[in-house]
Amino acid sequence: MRRMPIIPKMLKPESLKIKLLYMLTFAIMFICAISILITILLWHLSYEMLLNSTSEAMGYAAERLDSIIDTATSTTTLMAEDQVLLNYVQDPTASIEFNKAGEITKTLANYSNNNKYISYIYVWPNGKYSDQDNKVIRYSRYYPIASMIKENSREYLNEIALNKNGAVEYCLLDEDNTGIFLTRVIHTIDDYEFVNHGVVVVRLNLDRLLKELSRESTTPYPNILLLANDNEVLFSSQELPTEASEKILNIGGNYTITKIDKKYYFVLERKFERLNVRYFYMAHYEHYALLRSAYIFTSISIILIATLVLFSSKRILDSITLHFDTLVKKMEIYSSGKFESIDVGYDYSKRTDELGKAHRQFDKMADQIRTLINDNYVKQLLLKDAQFKQLEQQINPHFLYNTLETINWYSESAGETKIAELVRALGSTLRSTLERKDIVTIQSELELVNNYMTIQKIRYENRLVYFIDADQKLLTCSIPKITIQPLVENAIKYALEEIMDICYIYILVEQIDDDICITVKNTGSEFEDNIIEKIKERHIVPQGFGIGLRNIHDRLQLAYGHKYGLTVSNEENMAVVRVKLPKIISDTKEA
Repeated sequence: MRRMPIIPKMLKPESLKIKLLYMLTFAIMFICAISILITILLWHLSYEMLLNSTSEAMGYAAERLDSIIDTATSTTTLMAEDQVLLNYVQDPTASIEFNKAGEITKTLANYSNNNKYISYIYVWPNGKYSDQDNKVIRYSRYYPIASMIKENSREYLNEIALNKNGAVEYCLLDEDNTGIFLTRVIHTIDDYEFVNHGVVVVRLNLDRLLKELSRESTTPYPNILLLANDNEVLFSSQELPTEASEKILNIGGNYTITKIDKKYYFVLERKFERLNVRYFYMAHYEHYALLRSAYIFTSISIILIATLVLFSSKRILDSITLHFDTLVKKMEIYSSGKFESIDVGYDYSKRTDELGKAHRQFDKMADQIRTLINDNYVKQLLLKDAQFKQLEQQINPHFLYNTLETINWYSESAGETKIAELVRALGSTLRSTLERKDIVTIQSELELVNNYMTIQKIRYENRLVYFIDADQKLLTCSIPKITIQPLVENAIKYALEEIMDICYIYILVEQIDDDICITVKNTGSEFEDNIIEKIKERHIVPQGFGIGLRNIHDRLQLAYGHKYGLTVSNEENMAVVRVKLPKIISDTKEA
């Protein structure tokens, strides 16, 4: 037997493979997205942990800085209330001999020793801040006298102290970029009024303070502390390049990461309210480069692995769905009526999985169907054809028509018009039923009905009255052969053969919407309930030519679909049958 090669068609979008591939792609992309989100989350968690730890360190350094400045502020307040210094600024001339004994210097030394970050202390009577007056008292533990503040700066500090009326003010001088100055007046209360007697100024070595605070870090590299205004860095525990300072001052948020001298720093910013400056804390981010590389590597790896898995999965799906495609192709070929053996290019007899079993079972089923067709269906068709040919040989239609014409001629010669009419109607009916065409026009079908009714009219005479009302525009439309006549025959059988009253039969052909409706109704009988179902279950035997209601209904549905067919009902004491079929103009030429 010839074997047909199989070539699977291109997969349609709704194929199982495409659906599985979509589902797998979605699953892989979902897992990939989740993995990347987890990586991003871990990255941000490390940021948060670093932010929290750096914030704690920054807070500690800020507290220390604030505490030391606060101690220096308290020292300045104590000095303003010290009796030795008060006596001096009230009467500098009277205190010269007293000062020779070193009491004022000892007093300033005691205050300075309480805070190691105090560089030096100035005290001068009210309005006597000039060196020429020889009234300025200066003390320093390690700071050279020559490098102390200039006279114009002392005048500036004196004015600020007088304007604050006893409060401590923190000042920055252009000539000194490493220290901060605390200044306030020394005054007494006289008659409920403050009387200013002099000014005390304390220099705090902020540069040294920031460097020592930055060295308290436990990391190999010291942290960096900055104090800055909006435009420039004022104090820094480490000298920074200009571009680094600009990046820090423009971080645009609470924190950032910057690179300085090939090292990464995590930078936080706060507002240092006491000095009204910006406070930056820079913690060395030792593992930033490693973490960033790990993050990039992990993200790229996830994407590459997902892509590899997707392509591998596609190849696996191809290897699996190929066998499904082959099975579907087999079904398509077998459903077209070709039951030859098919060469699929693969031996499923050696495959033990579900796909192998499915192919073997399908091939076995196809062989069984092919055997049944060859052994039964084809044999039955040949037998029927032989019987039909035998019947044709036994009854030659032409001989039968010629015989009926001879009877008709003798009947007319003898004046038997009824017999002649009966013979003509019978001949026309026989000719119509023996035609090989399956589809005829409504006009042809109504002629068959009319010939049949002529025969029945002679038989029943006045007991049978019928009317045919057909839309002339519908006479050329198509209808399956022998559709209306069995309905009329059914009406005569149950309305005339079982009762003696006059039977009226109405045949109506009309168009309803886009369809044709043929109604046959008669008096003298009614349909049983569920008549169509009973005929299908063979509880009622069909009449006439052996063509019953079920046969007509099934033929209409096979020809035109389940929308069409027969409906039966009882209306106004009449049995009513309606035939619904589509409006199709016939291209058959009637003889």
